[in-house]
Amino acid sequence: MRRSRLTPSNLLEKYSICLRCSPNDCAPLQTIEQVQELIELCGGKLVKNFSEIKTIDNQRQMILILGINGFAGGEKKRKALLDTCQQFNVKCLNIHWLLISIAKFDIQPFDNYDISQV
Repeated sequence: MRRSRLTPSNLLEKYSICLRCSPNDCAPLQTIEQVQELIELCGGKLVKNFSEIKTIDNQRQMILILGINGFAGGEKKRKALLDTCQQFNVKCLNIHWLLISIAKFDIQPFDNYDISQV
């Protein structure tokens, strides 16, 4: 059964989300600011800086969203980022997880968009 977009529950209320993408890489037809606004409108907590992951409340799953092209910065930096995500139980997902979850108004399975499995 599909839920109405008018229901009082917020799709992303259980998530703290950190966007890490360039202006050309975040979403095909939206600016970073528009994607941030979508996160907040859906009840997600927007985390501006990845270093804040140590202080996020335990009631929300922390998610790091990378752009369409994944991580740019070399294999050593990529491994360090993934290690940090694993250490703090942060899901590292492609932007498509966020956009498809919002479009369908249904949280998509993490495994299909997990950057660490690429």
